[in-house]
Amino acid sequence: MQIVKTDPCRSSERRHSRRGWCLSASRIIQTHQLVGAVFKYAANAGLATKNIAAEINRRHDLPETTEAEQRYLTHPQLLDLERRRPASRP
Repeated sequence: MQIVKTDPCRSSERRHSRRGWCLSASRIIQTHQLVGAVFKYAANAGLATKNIAAEINRRHDLPETTEAEQRYLTHPQLLDLERRRPASRP
């Protein structure tokens, strides 16, 4: 995959698919795990000579995931949100 410098996803850890969609680091890791499992099965079944996904070093070759910052409402913000909510229908 090619890294695009003008990244519309606003993250240096995202890559673009062939269709132009942004791929997060966790999606790339999940895809590597899936492809690795498929190649492992194919190698064990004799359908592939080796598992090429196993040659990729996850620590060095794949992007790192980052923890998302947790944001919580304060009690006054929660009460204000409740007051602004439209009345529920019966």
